[in-house]
Order: sequence, then structure tokens, then C-alpha cells
Amino acid sequence: MGRPSPSEFPSPLATLLTLGVCLLFQVACGGEDAPPRPVDLEDLPSIDTSSFETGVAEALQNGRDEVERLRASLTAPELSELYGGLGELHHAYELHRAALVCYRNAAALFPDEPRWPRLAGHAHRALGESDAAVAQLERARDLTRGGDPQVAAVVSLALGEALLEAGRPEGAKTELEAALTRVPSLAPAHFHLGRLAAERGDPEQAVRHFQRALDLQPEATVVHLPLAAAHRALGNDDAAERHAGLRGEGSLNLEDPWLARMRGRATGASRQLDTGARAFAQGEFERAEAAFRNAVEQAPEDAVARLNLGSALARLGRVDEAREQLRRAADLDPENARVHFNLAKLEAAGGDTAAAVSGYRRALELDPSYLSARFNLANTLLRSGDFDDALDAFRQVVATDAAHGPASLGEMVCLSRLGRDAEAIARAEAARQALPESPAMAEALARLLSASPPPELRDGPRALGILSELVAKSTDLGTIEALAMAHAAAGDFPQAVSWQERALAAVRQSRRADLVAPMAANLARYRQGQVAEAPWHGAAFGAEW
Repeated sequence: MGRPSPSEFPSPLATLLTLGVCLLFQVACGGEDAPPRPVDLEDLPSIDTSSFETGVAEALQNGRDEVERLRASLTAPELSELYGGLGELHHAYELHRAALVCYRNAAALFPDEPRWPRLAGHAHRALGESDAAVAQLERARDLTRGGDPQVAAVVSLALGEALLEAGRPEGAKTELEAALTRVPSLAPAHFHLGRLAAERGDPEQAVRHFQRALDLQPEATVVHLPLAAAHRALGNDDAAERHAGLRGEGSLNLEDPWLARMRGRATGASRQLDTGARAFAQGEFERAEAAFRNAVEQAPEDAVARLNLGSALARLGRVDEAREQLRRAADLDPENARVHFNLAKLEAAGGDTAAAVSGYRRALELDPSYLSARFNLANTLLRSGDFDDALDAFRQVVATDAAHGPASLGEMVCLSRLGRDAEAIARAEAARQALPESPAMAEALARLLSASPPPELRDGPRALGILSELVAKSTDLGTIEALAMAHAAAGDFPQAVSWQERALAAVRQSRRADLVAPMAANLARYRQGQVAEAPWHGAAFGAEW
């Protein structure tokens, strides 16, 4: 039997058909005439399947029984394939020790096949055994060198990651660069090279690699935070602030056919949930929906499966279906705070403020530490005009996370709307000291100094001084509008009109139609020699899903 190509993945049916032919024609394939095997094979370790679903436990046992039944009748390459497939099955259910025994047997029977050391390296990494992972992946790299560039690049990437985990950055850099030489569009390799560049004090190179990773995979929002840090190291404060605000949990995606084949061997609701969670984190919501729906079909009474399906449907814009799944999840598990949080999000998006507030409050009753629920509650209360309760909720968020800029802004808006302008300015002063690198805190203080109703609290020249530093770095819409406010407060109404006209033109080209009327009203005030009516137009700050 010839050596399979590294890119060939015979289906289980094809394997079984091959084995059937071999058993019928033992002279060619095995049986009493099979050549003697040059290696001793390890016995499979016992495994505990008591926590698995019945079908999963049966599949594992059937696979082990098949190896024992056929091992005496197969040639070395055939038995290698059988052991490797059994290793993949154990690996898919995170039975890593048993999987490693299977992979070692498969490699001993067919040493030139790179799949088994590559998968063994992955299993060792899952166990935290970096040195063992490196050894296996070096073997896989040597076996794939000169073959399919995509396969070789993926193996070099995996080896680079293992070397990073083993504390060997120079070796990691070599492998990651080799991966990019074969496949320049490998986003995870750019990400890791960006990390290495940042660690060795080269933020310019770090920015290049992080930005390239984002260009290739915009949904990988985990890249924004290290990219923000690299920009900050270069003094690019505006870019740093922008990327920090975009940070998230969307992970980098890698198409590895060998890992995909291994994971595809798993069945059962729990595995479908894992598959869906990976797809959701990567922004692949249609794939996530399919996996979560499979999980629901296999475990219809599982509240988490329905919660996840509802979340994926919401991301796809299928709100009615999402609400149906989330309400079913709430029926199944009424004490699940996440279910109530996600339902409240749907109600808020649909304009049912009372239902949203009720849902967020219920989530907080069940989990008082649920910061996103408290922040979203504050935002919803702010939108509804309940400034006292919104202020209390924003303050609780800041008490937990002093660096939560949007909650600090929410406090200032609430204080201003309650007519407590002096307190709002004091809060802005404190926030600016606590977050000196934040343009948003500086702009908030300038707005309050420009447009607080009591004339004695206004300080147009100081606001202009604050904003001049921001304008030198960024001319985004908020800064332009604040600059118009500051010029009006300083008595320079022609400049106020000029900047406000520029801001209004920009907002008319954007999707923020809700801002056109209040900004046009301020423009009319400037033309009449009057200051802005209020520091903000009542926007909420940074609602999250």
C-alpha cells in the first residue's frame, strides 16, 4: 500500500472498504502472509467514559474493539491508519493520553506519515507539555518539508507556537517566518510575530504585523488590544485609543485540515457546543448557528444550547427566532443570568425599555457581579430619561472597574442632565486625571466647560486649550463638534459656525440621522451668538452584546 499524501484524508467508509478488501484477499493485504512488524506496540490505556453521552461512550469502545479485532490481520500501513483514526477519536473527546498512545503506535507502524506527529504535538500542547510538543512538531515539519506549501506552513506555525510556549522565542520567530514564506496570508503567524516584536521592544514592527493580521481577519478582535499597546509605545495615542475601544474576544482562525478532521470525529451535544463556540468567537455566525442547532436537536432540554443558538441567531439579525430560543432557555433554566441578559439585549434593541430594564435587573439579582448587565442597565435607564437610577448604576460600574471610560462618561451625562453641572465638571476632572491618555475624558471635560448651563461654570479658553491638543492628533466628529462648542463659549462665533457646519456635513453623510436635528439647532444658536444648549445630545455609551 503506497504512502498517503499529507493532504489526503480518506473517509471512514473508504477505510472500512479497504479493510474489507484486505480481509478477503489476505495474500495481498495481511493475515498469515502479512510481513512481520518491526516494532512493539503499546497497549491502549483504560479510559473513563462515565461522563460521556451514551453514543459517545459506545463509539469509543467500538473503535477500541475494532483495533483489537483487526490488528493481527493488517499490514503495518493499514494498522497505522486504524490506530491514527482511533487516536483522532480519543483526541476529539480530549482523552489526550490515550490519543498519544494511538499516535505513537501509528507513527511506529508508518514513520513517514506526518499527520501523527502533528496531532501528537497538538495533544502535548493541550497537556501543557511544550518540550514534547516541540519534538513531535519538529518531526512533522521535517516530513512536510518540500510538500504541500499550505500543509507545511500550518505545521511550521504550530511549531512556532509550541516554541513560544517552551520559552524559545528565536526558534519560534524562525518557524513563524518560514510559515509566512510559504503562505503570506497566515494571520496567526503575523499575530505571533507581532507579539515577539513587541516583547523585544520593536513597536513599529509589532504594529505592522498586528495590522496585517487584522487586515486578513477583521473579525479577530483580540488583536486590537496588543495593537493599541504597540501604537501607544509609538506615541500614536489616537490610534491606541481607537483600537483599545475595539477590543473583543474574536479569535484568529486557522484552516488546519488535520485538526478539522480530528474534531469532526466527535459527535454529541457537548462537541457541537464546542464547535459552535469556536465559530462564534471567530465571527462565523452561520457556522455557529448550524452547530448550536445540532446541539439543540441532540439535547433539546439543554438551556445552554438554546442560549447559544439564540445568541447566534441574534447576530444574524433573526430576532424573532432568537427571542423564541432565549425564552425557551429561560423556561428550562430560570436561574441563568446570561439568558436574562441576552433577552434584555433583544428587548432593548427592539425598543421595549421596560422589558429590557426588567431583564437586566433579573440578571443582576442572579449574578450581582455581572458588570456588562449593570452597564447595559445604566445605558437603558439613561436612554429612558431615568437619570437618577442610571447615575447609580454607572457609579457601581466605575466602583468595580475604575478604568471603564464609557461608564465614567455616563456619570457625567447623568449629572449634567440632573442639573448638577459642578459635580459633572468635578467628575470629568477626576476622570481625566485617572485616565490621562484617554481623548474621550479630555473631550468630555471640554464639552462641560463649554456648554454647562450656568455661565459661571463655563471656561471657553480652557476648553479650547484642551481640544487643541486633541485636534492635533485627531479630527473625528466628536472632537470637531466639541471644538465648535468651545469657540462659542469663548465668544468666537464665526469659528463656532465654521466648525459646526463641518461637523453637520459629516454627520449627514453618516448613519447617525438622530444627531442631525440637535446639531442643526446648535448651528442656529451659534449664528445667533448663543452658546450650545447642552454638552451632549443624550447618546448612550457603548452597549455590549
